[in-house]
Amino acid sequence: MSMKSKIYGTILLLVIVAIGIMGVFIFGITGINTSTLALGSQAKRAVNLTAIDAIALTRSVGMVRLILAATPERRQEIFEDYVQASETRMAAELEDYRKNIPTDADEEMRNRPVRVKTAWDAYVKSTAAVADLAFQDSNRQADALAATMSATWAELSAEIAAICDSIRNDFSPELTAWRDEMRNVRVSIADYRFFLARLNMSDTKEDSEKFAASARGSFEAVITAASHGASLPYGYGEKAKAIVTKVEGLRTKMEEVLRLGLVNSNANALLLLNTDAEEKARALNALTTELVASVRATQDASLVAATATGKRSITVSLTVGVIGILAALILAWRIIASIVGSLQKIIGDLAGGAREVDHASSQLSAASNTLAEGATENAASLEETSAALEELSSMTKSNADNAMEANSLMNQANQAVGQADQSM
Repeated sequence: MSMKSKIYGTILLLVIVAIGIMGVFIFGITGINTSTLALGSQAKRAVNLTAIDAIALTRSVGMVRLILAATPERRQEIFEDYVQASETRMAAELEDYRKNIPTDADEEMRNRPVRVKTAWDAYVKSTAAVADLAFQDSNRQADALAATMSATWAELSAEIAAICDSIRNDFSPELTAWRDEMRNVRVSIADYRFFLARLNMSDTKEDSEKFAASARGSFEAVITAASHGASLPYGYGEKAKAIVTKVEGLRTKMEEVLRLGLVNSNANALLLLNTDAEEKARALNALTTELVASVRATQDASLVAATATGKRSITVSLTVGVIGILAALILAWRIIASIVGSLQKIIGDLAGGAREVDHASSQLSAASNTLAEGATENAASLEETSAALEELSSMTKSNADNAMEANSLMNQANQAVGQADQSM
C-alpha cells in the first residue's frame, strides 16, 4: 500500500468515526427528545384532568349557591357563571386533552376522552335536574306565601285568647266547653305553622307528605273547633262564625303553601345534589384519578426510558469514540512508522549514494589529474606531430610536383611510343 493510500485511509477512518459518533448522538438526542415530548404531553394531560376535577367541583359549588340564591336575578347570574361556564370550560379541556394524546397511542388511551365525556355528561344531566328544581324555588315561595298569612294567624290567636279570657268558669257548660276547645285551637295554630316549617325543611318525599297532612289536619281542627261555637249565645256564635270565615279565607293560600311544600324543590334539589349528582361526581373524580395515576405511571416509565437512553447514548458514544481514537492512533502509528522507515531507507540510500559519489569523485579527480597530465603530454606530442605533419606536407607537395613532372614525362614517352609504333 502506498503512503498516499495510507494517509487517505486514515482520514477516511477518522471521518467514519466522526460520522458514527454523530449518528449515536443524533439517535440519543432523538430518543431523549421523544421522551421529553412524551413527558410534556403527559404533564399536559395530567393538568387537563386536574382542571376537569376543578370544573366539576366548581359546578357542584354553583349548584349549592343556586339553591341558596335569594332572588331570581342572582340565581340567573350564578347559573351563567358556574353552570354554563363549566360546560364551556369542560369542552375546551377535553379538546386540549384529546390533542395531547400521542398519534401512536393505544386504543385505551385514545378512548379516554370519550370515557371522561360520558362521565361528565351523566353528571351534567343530574345537575341540570338540580338546577331546574332550584329555579322552581318552591320552598322559598312557600315560605314567602306562609309569611303573608302570619299576621292573620296572629290576629286569630289574639282573638281566640280574648274569647277564652272572656268566658269565666261560672258560665254555662256549653260556653266553658267551647272555651276549652278554643284554647286547644291556639295549639292547633301553632302546630299548623310548625308543620309548614318542617314541610319546607323535609329531606324526603315521605316526610313532606307527613308534614303536609299534619298541617292540613291542624288547619281543619281550627275550623272544626270554631264551628262548634256557631250557635252559642251572647255573641259568641257570631265570633265563632267570624273565626271560621277568616280561617276559610286562608284556605287557598294554605293549599298553595302545601302544594309548594310538597314540591319541595330546594330540598329535593339538595337531596338530588347529595345523592345522584354526588354519585356522578364521584364517578367522574374516580375516573380522572385513575387516568392521572396512569399518566404518572407513564411519566415514570418515560423518565426511566429517557434516562436510560441518555446513559446508553453516552456509553455508546464514548465506546465508539475511544475505539475510533485507538484505531486512528494505531493506524497513524503504523503510517508514521512506515514513513519513518521509508525515510530512513531513503536517507541510508542517499548516504550510500553520497559515499559512492564521493568515491567516484575521488576517482574522477584522479582520472582528471591523469587526464590533465596526459593532455599535457599529448599537447607536446601534438606539437611534434604538427611539425612532422608540416614537414610531411612539404614533402607531399614536393612529391606532387614530382608526380606531375613524371606524368608529363609519361605523356611525352607515350607520344614517343605512339610515334614509334606508327613508324613501325
